[in-house]
Amino acid sequence: MEIFFAFLAALIASLSLHELGHHLFLHRYGVAIREISLGYGPALFRTGSFVLRLAPICAHVAPSPQDWQQLTNRQRAFALAGGPAASLLVAVAFALAWLLSGHVLFRIFAEGNLLLAAFNLLPLKPLDGWGLVECALESQGLRLSELQQRIAAGVGGGVIWGGLTWAFLLRLGSMGGG
Repeated sequence: MEIFFAFLAALIASLSLHELGHHLFLHRYGVAIREISLGYGPALFRTGSFVLRLAPICAHVAPSPQDWQQLTNRQRAFALAGGPAASLLVAVAFALAWLLSGHVLFRIFAEGNLLLAAFNLLPLKPLDGWGLVECALESQGLRLSELQQRIAAGVGGGVIWGGLTWAFLLRLGSMGGG
């Protein structure tokens, strides 16, 4: 049970630091934040723009749409890449802690943050990688139609939830002992 709570604390810290990476760039560019949400599902706690939700498996920063539209493509790309960059820095910090202490939990947390950064760079809507693809398209004068965006969101959501379900089932199967 101790490892579960250590994992949960590390997950919440990792997601929070990832979102802080986005927030720092948005703040630097003067973008108002509508909501910083940690978790999925119903809200358990709300203060100002921060919301803690039931299941801490994801997080997001919701900037003001008007302010977001005022940013250049370059500024949007930096704001989108800020989260994965923060996750990479956290991964390096945990890797150094593992090398110095030899404690396996630090290695696991380092790998988890590396995976968080890589996962968020996948070009699937609503992940950061998709936003970077949109920035690249817009820099070339291209824009997806509303229908194309809805299809991308459906495919991205299906791949993400399908992958999470698959990983959960694999983990559940490995616990069978056989």
